[in-house]
Amino acid sequence: MKIGVFAHNRDFFGAKLIHIPLIYTLYSKYKGAEISVLTPYKNNELFLKTGIVKNVFFYESNLFSILEILNENKFNMIISLRNKSIPVNLGVLFAKAEEKIGFKGGMANFVYKKSILYRKDIYRAVLFNSLIENPLPINEYFKRFDCDLRLKSMTYKKIFILPGAGGEFKKWDINNFIKVCESLGQNFYYVFVCGEREKKDLEVIDKFLSNHRGEILYNPEVDKLISYFHAGDLFISNDCGPSHIARMMLKPIITIYSNFYGDGEKVIKEWFLTYKNSHYLLGEHGESINTVKVEDVIEKVNKILS
Repeated sequence: MKIGVFAHNRDFFGAKLIHIPLIYTLYSKYKGAEISVLTPYKNNELFLKTGIVKNVFFYESNLFSILEILNENKFNMIISLRNKSIPVNLGVLFAKAEEKIGFKGGMANFVYKKSILYRKDIYRAVLFNSLIENPLPINEYFKRFDCDLRLKSMTYKKIFILPGAGGEFKKWDINNFIKVCESLGQNFYYVFVCGEREKKDLEVIDKFLSNHRGEILYNPEVDKLISYFHAGDLFISNDCGPSHIARMMLKPIITIYSNFYGDGEKVIKEWFLTYKNSHYLLGEHGESINTVKVEDVIEKVNKILS
C-alpha cells in the first residue's frame, strides 16, 4: 500500500513536527505501507529522519507539478492537510487513489471521500491526527525512543529551558529565564536547548552554568532531543519548535507567548495543548513579550514542582 500525505505548507521546525502523530498513526495502522510526504518546500528532510516516512517529494504550487508526482506514485490513499490549496485539491480530485481524506471547505467538499471540519480551536497535532478514525495517542511515536541513560541516572530533577523562537518578538529574554533558574537554586540539573539563533545568549547561559549543574544542548537532532526530553521533569519555553516535542510527549511545560500583534489568544488555541501540568503565560496586548513577569513564571514552576 502507498500513502501520500500533503503536509501543511508552513516551512517551520515546529510546523513540521506536529505531523508526526498523524504519520505514526498511519504507520501503525497500515503495517508495511509506504508513506510519502509531499511538501511545497524543499527543506523536508525532517520527515525522513522520523524513520517512518519512506519518501519526501517537493512540488511546485501548480497542478502540473502535483499531477506528475501523483501519477508517478499511484498512491492508494491520499491525505491532504491543505484544504484551501486549489492546485492540491484539483490534483487529488484527478488522482485515482481509492481513499481520499482531508478537511471540509470550499471545493474540498467535492474532493475527499472522508473529511472533517478544520477547527482552529484544537491543537494542530491533535487535529491532523483526528483525520484517521481511532488515532493513536499523540505521544505514542515518542515511546519508540529510550531515555538518555546519563540523564536518567541522575538523582536531580531535570529542568529544560527552551529559549529559542522563530522571531525576536516571540523571545522572552534569556535573562528572564536565568532569573527563574536562579530562584530554583542548586538542587536541579538545567539543560538549555539552543540553536544558531541563540548564539548571542550562550555567554549568559555559560555564566549561569559555571555555578549550577547543567549543560547546553546545541543544535541537536530530533532523536537526541526526544531521548533527552524523556528525562525532563519540567520545561520552560518560548513558543518554539522543540516545545512541540515536549508538548506532544505530554511533559510538564510552561510556555510563554507573545501578544505583540494582538493575536496571542488565537495562536494559543491552535498551538497549545491543555493537559495536566501544561501552562502558558501571555504577554500584554500590543506590548513586548517581556511584559510576562518573572514572578508569574516562578509561581507556575513552583506549582508544578510542589
